[in-house]
Amino acid sequence: MATVSHELRTPLASIRLLAETMERKLSKLPEMRDYPERIIQAADGLHFLVENILSFNRIDKGRWQLKPARIKLDELIGMLRSDLVGNTAVPVQLTADVGDVELEVDPSLMRLLFINLARNSCAYNRRNPVELTIRAYPHQGHGCVVLFSDNGIGIPEAEWENVFRDFYRLGSQGSEVHGSGIGLALCRKIMALHGGRISIDNSSPQGTTFSLLFHEPRHERPEQPS
Repeated sequence: MATVSHELRTPLASIRLLAETMERKLSKLPEMRDYPERIIQAADGLHFLVENILSFNRIDKGRWQLKPARIKLDELIGMLRSDLVGNTAVPVQLTADVGDVELEVDPSLMRLLFINLARNSCAYNRRNPVELTIRAYPHQGHGCVVLFSDNGIGIPEAEWENVFRDFYRLGSQGSEVHGSGIGLALCRKIMALHGGRISIDNSSPQGTTFSLLFHEPRHERPEQPS
């Protein structure tokens, strides 16, 4: 919780500092042209963190009521493209090959899961642009596997399971990466709530691939007339 509190304070401090500077130097527009955009980005970062915390807590306490709906995976990817616009420090190139795959999921939770994976990929990345690839395959005749890949710095194999723990953060890998340690933990909780699972399929200095397994809901079949 101390880490989360620190992460809340960081964007708030940026908002306050930039707003105060704008107030003092309002007459010098050329040198502060990007301030409003930076304020919006800081506010969006704070809003995203708060949404993560609230969702994490509700799911952890068993208070989230799933509202499943049949939705095309391509629609969820469209939402991700919109969520990424203006919310990343470097350009993001997102490609997808998911065909007509449909999922029966809570759209709001799945949207939160994908943006968490994307933001995580952007944070642990030293390349420009950040490259994200989403693919989907049938799984054993029912359900499907969604592979979410990036071109980030990679995750040591010894940490593949640890990164999904609550409030767990990787040790320093060069420049400090800010984070609350709940993003991937929230992703795992969201998948578990849907009866699925998330794991790391592979990872290296060239990038990481997350595997999301979705099981097709089993519905009662009506009795056939004799």
